[in-house]
Amino acid sequence: MLRFAAFLALLLVAVPAAAQSLQARYEAFLEQTIWPNANRAGVSRANFDKAMGSKRLNTDIPGLVEPGSKEPPRRMRQAEFSAPAKYFNERNLGYVTATGRSLARKHAGTLAAIEKAYGVPGRIVLAIWGRESGFGRVDIPHDAFQVLGTKAFMSTRPDLFRRELINALVIVQQGLASSREMRSSWAGALGQPQFLPSSYLQYAVDFDGNGHADIWNSVPDTLASIA
Repeated sequence: MLRFAAFLALLLVAVPAAAQSLQARYEAFLEQTIWPNANRAGVSRANFDKAMGSKRLNTDIPGLVEPGSKEPPRRMRQAEFSAPAKYFNERNLGYVTATGRSLARKHAGTLAAIEKAYGVPGRIVLAIWGRESGFGRVDIPHDAFQVLGTKAFMSTRPDLFRRELINALVIVQQGLASSREMRSSWAGALGQPQFLPSSYLQYAVDFDGNGHADIWNSVPDTLASIA
């Protein structure tokens, strides 16, 4: 009976031990692979630790594979790919169109200034804003560093997400956003325009003139960045 109890106890701790092992491998990956690249990109140790030091893997993200595994990734859930009929159905498009018309009137002055500055018609900017984040109304729930770190370690496109993780760290290093502000989708896309970090660095605009290109909270910055 004692032998059976000992065997049962071993089974009960086996799964947590495996999870801890994967987390330990992730922490080693951050230290041995990501930190040297971040350091070469000019990221300080303090900013790296603040962004990544307490991060754990988020294994609920779709499209992950355990490093070294040949198992297929978890199914992706992007509506435009998995359910295009729902994504483009008339009712959804009708709501987006009606909301877009209302917001076109509300932000007419901003859109006119953006069109003058960048040559992009306001209706195109609004359409992109509407489809990417429901005109900023869709929740952007994830810590970008947790998402990008997880996907850099165990996604099907690790090289892409390693680069994007470094770019996200550069954003913080340059003082463009704080690590707390860096909220993303489950795919690592930032803010209302759903920019990957490299796109933020290339296109984000401080259009409201407060010295900070805020694609999470500022409508003028969001719209101008899209343009």
